[in-house]
Amino acid sequence: MNKKLVLMGAGLLLTAATASAQKLVTGHVTDAQGQPVMGATVRVPGTKVITTTDANGNFKLSGVPASAKKIMVSYIGMNTATVSVAGNVQVVLKDNELGEAVVIGYGTAKKVGTVVGSVKKVGGSVVENKPATNVADALQGQVAGLNIANNSGDVGTTQNISINVRGVGSLSASSEPLIVVDGVPAGAAMLSMLGPSDIESITTLKDASATSIYGSRAANGVIYITTKKGRSNEKAQIHVSQNVGWSQLARSIGNPMSADELLDFQLENGIIYPQTYAYFKGHGANTDWQKHMFDNAAPLHTTDFSIRGGSEKTTYYVSASFLKQNGITYGSSVKRTTLRTNIETKAKDWLKFGIAQSIGFSENSANRFADTRSDNVNSPSTVAASWPRYWEPYSMKSTHQVWGTDSWGILFDPNYYVDAAPSKVENLVYNGTAFAEITPVKGLTLRSQLGLYAIGNRLKSVIMPSYAQLAGGGTGSAARQSVQSSSWTITNTAEYKFNVNDNNHFTLLVGQEGIKASYDEFTAQADGLLDDRLTNLSAGTVPAAASESNYKYEYLSFFGRADYDFKQKYYANFTVRSDASSRFGKSNRRAMFYSGGVMWDMMQEAFMRPASTWLTNLQLKASVGSTGNSSIGNYTHLSLSGNTQYGGEQASYYAQFPNSDLGWEKQIQTNVGLTASFFGKLTLDFNWYNRKTKNMLMSMPLPYTTGMSAMMKNIGEMTNRGIEVEINYDIVRTKDWYVNFHTTYSYNTNKIDKLFYGLDQWDNKGALISYMVGKGLNYYMPIFAGVDEQDGAPMWYKVGHSGKAGYTYNPETMTKDESQIESLYQDTGKKRFAPHHGGFGFQVSWKGLTLAADFAYVLGKYMVNNDYYLNTSSSAATQGMNLDRDALQMWKKPGDHAILPAFKYNSQFDTHLLENSSFLRMKNLQLSYDLPTKWMQATRFFENIRITFTGRNLFTVTKFKGVDPEVDSNLTAGNYPATRQYTLGVDVTF
Repeated sequence: MNKKLVLMGAGLLLTAATASAQKLVTGHVTDAQGQPVMGATVRVPGTKVITTTDANGNFKLSGVPASAKKIMVSYIGMNTATVSVAGNVQVVLKDNELGEAVVIGYGTAKKVGTVVGSVKKVGGSVVENKPATNVADALQGQVAGLNIANNSGDVGTTQNISINVRGVGSLSASSEPLIVVDGVPAGAAMLSMLGPSDIESITTLKDASATSIYGSRAANGVIYITTKKGRSNEKAQIHVSQNVGWSQLARSIGNPMSADELLDFQLENGIIYPQTYAYFKGHGANTDWQKHMFDNAAPLHTTDFSIRGGSEKTTYYVSASFLKQNGITYGSSVKRTTLRTNIETKAKDWLKFGIAQSIGFSENSANRFADTRSDNVNSPSTVAASWPRYWEPYSMKSTHQVWGTDSWGILFDPNYYVDAAPSKVENLVYNGTAFAEITPVKGLTLRSQLGLYAIGNRLKSVIMPSYAQLAGGGTGSAARQSVQSSSWTITNTAEYKFNVNDNNHFTLLVGQEGIKASYDEFTAQADGLLDDRLTNLSAGTVPAAASESNYKYEYLSFFGRADYDFKQKYYANFTVRSDASSRFGKSNRRAMFYSGGVMWDMMQEAFMRPASTWLTNLQLKASVGSTGNSSIGNYTHLSLSGNTQYGGEQASYYAQFPNSDLGWEKQIQTNVGLTASFFGKLTLDFNWYNRKTKNMLMSMPLPYTTGMSAMMKNIGEMTNRGIEVEINYDIVRTKDWYVNFHTTYSYNTNKIDKLFYGLDQWDNKGALISYMVGKGLNYYMPIFAGVDEQDGAPMWYKVGHSGKAGYTYNPETMTKDESQIESLYQDTGKKRFAPHHGGFGFQVSWKGLTLAADFAYVLGKYMVNNDYYLNTSSSAATQGMNLDRDALQMWKKPGDHAILPAFKYNSQFDTHLLENSSFLRMKNLQLSYDLPTKWMQATRFFENIRITFTGRNLFTVTKFKGVDPEVDSNLTAGNYPATRQYTLGVDVTF
């Protein structure tokens, strides 16, 4: 009994001792201006004791060990403060130059509010946990002036994104922006090989003040991606996430007739005989080809792991990710593994060096029949909309032939074609940079950096012998392709920062950069494969072909930049860059590019102080400068010859005229911007720009008598002019609630100022486009005037006349003569490039629960719907294809107000195919929940657990009847459709 009392007493004493070993610390956190800081993190180093400040900047930190001497207070954009433990702590956080910094070029980063140029930084959280294989997809609608289009939903492809900044700046050269990852230029393929969880931020540089330092490659803007790094004096933080989900069609494809509707239509128009009608009717098939071709629950999953931290001198970030996703069509899939290491160390007070590198490997299997050829009847989209529903796919499994296709000859199940002709691509992408940085004297930083962007690509494709035999005899074939490319970049800079009288702040930068790139491709093919089990090239009995292609190019550049501000009130910068490129003729190989900009921070003026209670920020900026475009072929300026056979003998031919005067395409851009913040909640950014392209690189047509069809020259001029608006509004911001609304909008008009040969107009009928001085790129087609209600004939407006489609024929302005169709092409007034782009979204948070949504839209967009031609034309109907239900509204008798002419008339490529493809799309909807902090503290193991549910492309609003309105093209035919994803994820931080 006494022993039990002693033990109980000891337990009580131990409990009391433990209780007395913990204490409560309270405090108040403000910024340098004395304003409370809400959401600052307060923690005891080396423990799990953590809390955040409320709306008034106050905090209560319970459970603080008696042995604790310090607490750390941190907030994004401010320096972390370490203060002594006391009963009531007063903490002042100062701005951190790196917290809200953006990297806009070479040298050190700049604080957001001090950047003269037009830039927009997006945090990594925008792309994290988004179910897209390309990180650019999540940026759609997030940045005004950054236009992104997803051209294919096929996960087996990598080049499926179109990007431009502030419109299309060139007609023949590329209009894609320069992509930079951690200071190293990279190609568009890098966007599909980046792990979204590795991204710290993505910054878009838009005007000349921001981009001119990149000179030759920055005419179309710059997208600068910064990956995550470790943090000094922080223990290791481990993050693991797992996402699982599925994909499906984003929207239905077309509106095809049912089996009965098509049979009735075909019988009525004499396409089939009554006995054929009865045969298919009796069989009763009504195959839904869309369901047959597309998986409504294609699985996907991702796993991400990272560890970051650092000591006083060394920081590290190491990550790995794995993605596996099936496409919604048979045979389409991707498996991707990425690894990243970012390490920096300060070896001496004056020496810092580091390495940032990533390597990604992917296996892509694309449905090789999902292309956009108009004659590709096996495209999944074409099958879904155009194959008769009275056919069936599984009639004779041994031969894979579709039932009911006897009149078509041998026609196989489209999914069998994928097995019969498999194709797989393996991609290995490396992106790395190593640097050394010294500070020999105060303010002077010398930095040398070496970067490598390299790609290894292997393609293997086979046509199985068994398929060749089923298709009517013959043997199989195999093809291999190997591609290796690399781009080395060496950059050396010297940056010097100094002040004069504490009011004048200077930063001077000079640098040199060299780029050396190479590409090598080898392709081989062998025919005569006899066994499906033997598909190597060596198994072929007939060597078919082999080819090789390679090229090199180089750049050598020198640049400088000067930044100045007076009392952090008036800012100015000036940049200059000299570039030389091997892609141009010796007469114009080198060019100079300049830019200058100024900014006025009006809130620093004394006369603005009375307004500071409601107007918290007001900045006015302006810039002008030039950039260059060199995105053309590598040997376009040289005289080239080729080898061929002529009359059975070897021969050489003249392949290209030389042009030693070929030089840089230059763009001169002017930008005026205004940034304002109201009540610390509402932020408005407005920019107006004028982007003038001179010496435009353009493929100029040549007379056929020259033996050449075209020649690249500096011959044109073009202007892009527009406005950009961004609004961000924190509607509610309290301890428990956060409600935010954001929107972006851009308007861009494109105008051609000069063409070749002094022409005012150049018509490209093949592309249905016309280049017109004073206008731009407009669709060039016969203008459909409707269907004559009297005889059902199609009507077209004569050249010089236009209007809406109607039902009454006017011989003075219209014609019904199909033989004149080639002479009826004219300007339709519809622009090739949409002028309006934007997006909007919201976020609502209550304690740990968050709902966020993002939308993107494009207005004034038009595309030629070639699928509609195939699905409504009489020629397609007579071939036995299924038709769109609109064909049921063909003209039949006098007085009919029909949208399509009588069956005896064939459709033409006119404006009845030119459809409004403007759209509004919900890009992402995410619901997440962070488990309470107290629960995490109780575990003494977890820092945070977040559960997320995400939907992508949940709905689309559009009038476009084609597969997908988002495609960036003048014409669509058989495109791979956009997909919708649903994912459920768990993120755990230790």
